[in-house]
Amino acid sequence: MSELEKKELDEIVIPENVKMEKLKYQKNSLSYMLGFAGIGCSILGAFMLLNSLAPGIYTIAKILLNIVILLFGFMCCENMKNYRIKAAYMTLGISAICVARIFFGPILLITNYAKYLTFIEDGVLDAITEKPIAEKWLGASILQECGFFNPSGYVRGTVAIVALAFSAAFFALAAVVCIKKTNALTKYMAENN
Repeated sequence: MSELEKKELDEIVIPENVKMEKLKYQKNSLSYMLGFAGIGCSILGAFMLLNSLAPGIYTIAKILLNIVILLFGFMCCENMKNYRIKAAYMTLGISAICVARIFFGPILLITNYAKYLTFIEDGVLDAITEKPIAEKWLGASILQECGFFNPSGYVRGTVAIVALAFSAAFFALAAVVCIKKTNALTKYMAENN
């Protein structure tokens, strides 16, 4: 193929109706992959928090919430792949839940770690109230400086915030792509039916 033929082939503009006809038979793989990226980031944030905070009632709630997010996230990804708009709106809800998770677990970890460090540095500063409260929330991987990651509560909290923020962004982006493609396909089908 000569350079001129390649240039002409690159300049061919695909008409909009051909794109829509292709869309009818192709799966929405972009929303599908973005949804799974959101699930992966959610799992990373959850593992970071579960490894950093002390076990308790909060742990059970966190595990159950993550199971719900995983199940509904997977179900929404499968449905968005087939251009189901209700699944896109459910994915926006999952995104909102991920944003809300940022303001509970990571913030709890960072504030209690700060209290713990204050006690360690000052030695006797409010030893009766601050240290037991901080130790009640911090896990062994921070208090005993063991685990699979940096024992700093600041680092772990920041990683959890970033992971949950990326999770929310991926879920929201997957939903927006699905809504846009579904609306375009629905409009095209209505006009050409």
